[in-house]
Amino acid sequence: MDAGRRTLGDAVFSEAAGSFWMVYETRPFMRAMAELARVLQQAGQADAAIDTWQEMLRLNPGDNQGMRYVLLFALLEQNRHTDLSTLVDQYEDDIEASWRFGHAVWIFSRDGETPQAETLLARAHDVNKHVLPLVLGRRGMPAQLPDHYQLGSPDEAAYAASVLIPTVARIDGALDWLEVQAMSLLKPDKRKLLSRPAPKRKPGKGRKR
Repeated sequence: MDAGRRTLGDAVFSEAAGSFWMVYETRPFMRAMAELARVLQQAGQADAAIDTWQEMLRLNPGDNQGMRYVLLFALLEQNRHTDLSTLVDQYEDDIEASWRFGHAVWIFSRDGETPQAETLLARAHDVNKHVLPLVLGRRGMPAQLPDHYQLGSPDEAAYAASVLIPTVARIDGALDWLEVQAMSLLKPDKRKLLSRPAPKRKPGKGRKR
C-alpha cells in the first residue's frame, strides 16, 4: 500500500476519490487494501479492519470489490448502529440476499421484534427463498461455496447463509425469531422442512472476488 501511494501520488487520491476504481492504476492499491482489511479482521483488529473498508468505500463508493457486504456484518458484530445506518442508507437499493437479510437481522438486533424487522425479512425472503432453510439448518451447507452466483439462486443463498449463520448465533433471540417468521414466509410445501432435525453443517469457504 505504501508503494502504491508513492506510485500513484497524492493528486490521484484527492482528484479520483469517488470514482477511484475507474482509474485503472489504482486497482492494485485497492486490492491491497482489501487484503489488509481481511488480515486485520482475522487478527482480531475489528476496528482497524472497519476503518479500512470505510476508507475503501469513501474512495470508491461504487464498490466494485463488494466490500460493503463484509463491512455490514463487521459493523453488526461490533454493534456500531450509527455506522450501520449510514451504510444501509448509502446502499439502500442493493438487492443481494446477504445485504437484505443482513439488514433485517440488524434491525432485529437493534429494536427487537418490530413490524419493520418483519417487513425487511419478508422482502429479503422475496429476493432469495433458499436462504432461510439453510440458516435454520434444515438444509446442509455445501462443502465449498461457489465462486460466482446468480441473484435468487441456491448458490447465492449458500453465500448469504455462510455469513448469516455465525451472525444470527451471536444475537440473542435471533434464531427463534427467524424460526417463527419462517413459518409464515415459507410456502406450505416447504414448511415441513422446519420439522426436520437440522443436519450437521459443513464449513464453507468464502466467495472469491
